Amino acid sequence: MKLTNKAFNKTIQFELKQDVTEAGTIEGTLINHSVVDSYGDVFSKASIDTLDKSKQYFLLHMHDWSKELGTMTVGQDDNGNLKFVGKLDLSTFENGTPINAEAHKVYSLMKQGMNYEMSAGGHYKKAEFADFNTGTSTIRAFIIDEFDLAEGSLVIKGAVPGAGVETIKQNKKGEEKMTNEVEVAKADATQTEDTATKTNEEVIDEVIGAVQTAVEGVATELKAPKEDKPADQPTDAPTGEMAKFRKQIEEDIMNKMNSEIRKNVKIENNVTKTDEATATFTKYLRGEQADFTKLDRTKTGALIPELKSKEILKEIKDGSVFFGASTVVSGTSNEYKFVVRKDSRVNNVEGVTEGAGNKLDSELEFTQISFGAETLQGRFPVTDEALADSGYNLLDEITGATAEDFAEKLGQLITKGVKSSTNAIVGFLNNPSTISQVTANVGAFNQNDLIRLTRNLGMKSKYRKNAKLYVSPSAYTEMETWVDANGRPLLTPTLTADNNIVSKFKGYEIVEEEYLEDVKTGKFPVFFGDFKSFYGMFVRINTFETEKERRANERINIFYTRCRMGGGVIRPKAGVVLQVK
Repeated sequence: MKLTNKAFNKTIQFELKQDVTEAGTIEGTLINHSVVDSYGDVFSKASIDTLDKSKQYFLLHMHDWSKELGTMTVGQDDNGNLKFVGKLDLSTFENGTPINAEAHKVYSLMKQGMNYEMSAGGHYKKAEFADFNTGTSTIRAFIIDEFDLAEGSLVIKGAVPGAGVETIKQNKKGEEKMTNEVEVAKADATQTEDTATKTNEEVIDEVIGAVQTAVEGVATELKAPKEDKPADQPTDAPTGEMAKFRKQIEEDIMNKMNSEIRKNVKIENNVTKTDEATATFTKYLRGEQADFTKLDRTKTGALIPELKSKEILKEIKDGSVFFGASTVVSGTSNEYKFVVRKDSRVNNVEGVTEGAGNKLDSELEFTQISFGAETLQGRFPVTDEALADSGYNLLDEITGATAEDFAEKLGQLITKGVKSSTNAIVGFLNNPSTISQVTANVGAFNQNDLIRLTRNLGMKSKYRKNAKLYVSPSAYTEMETWVDANGRPLLTPTLTADNNIVSKFKGYEIVEEEYLEDVKTGKFPVFFGDFKSFYGMFVRINTFETEKERRANERINIFYTRCRMGGGVIRPKAGVVLQVK
């Protein structure tokens, strides 16, 4: 599975450069290439080679964009690793008062021996799970082939002792959302890999141990005095009955978690067994003896179990920008009707006389948009040797490949799909007359064109609230060069609530979509609008079907995965496209 445009924070230890002529200079290593970190990530050398090293990057504190500490530059050492040189802003007013108090405080603490670490923040542009040779063995790792660096941050804690690079979990909304989308995907993809060589008890004990360590760490942190508070103020540390109460809660939580983990975790044939249907389906794929009455059989194959079908849909949404942003509904029939109010309708709120009957008229204008569902089919080949290997996670490989291929195809169809006997997904660029358009310059466009696009009167104002700018790669490349009269970039980096870094133009988030068109005459490189209101998709319930075909002369097995889908524009006034003259 390939992942693109996902935020990351990478942390590594560094050393303070004590130089009186260069006060406030810090140096170190941001990223070591071709090294597997504790989260299974590997930055390729090519990803560092291609990184833009001509820029100056912001130096932040704890990834907080309101706390700029200074600037930094990056380069490579003789081994190809990414190095940095940061310069803290230690400037002062004429009276000696620090202009940047945060930078002065951090610098003072470092000189006193505070062990800050350095964290790189940015986006993965090209990354995928693949086999990686460590020199002693081959493992499944998350290979980063291209990334954008957004900033470097001084952080208090991040790197695991002995590890070169470590991912920082930065979530201000609570423990229930500890990981971002990339980390969730990696956890799902590597779960089987990690447990394949371990016994049940080893897996259980590791999980319990990790939980115990986390709880102990939280307890220690809460009991530590707060250094910021004056000595005459009480600390937040629990004492007396409160301490006893907290201890009892921790014990109750731990006992409950231990019980649930030992009850639910079960390893069988190197595959985490989630339910009986999944295990039976895996045997079906391999051609093994099984109770196939537990499967929903079709004329030619079998339906993928519901749990795995949901996983596939989630991965498709993560992998396809427009599919993930659209309204997706499901049903058991071959057709679905979207009922929407016409944007041109009259206002039907009015005063009435007490006791009067209901007004009967035809002014309540609704429309039904019907979408049928046609079959999309993907193919995934597996050799006889791989099929016979009990350690080969066949089901995850098939579902992962299915999700990746479907995501790519849906990106194409939602933008440029043509309705036919084999396709019910109609692309919005194939019929631009149904939606509003703004025309740009001959062979190019500029910031004024985008301003006109976002303020286009053909688009209902109520849709601007959740609107985004979806742009092609060539359009995004051009937008990155835009600056104001003072030479400042017009695209502003913004940290979202879920700790992702996004670029914005005039307050609207920018999303790169590879299936929008290049900036060329007659093409449509930009879409602006509320895509969830604009476009609808219909997916038949439980329609991910798999059929196996063995080609004996080639010694391979072809797994066909099918799904019935349809879609199209449901509210034309919710979006606007930009056409280059």
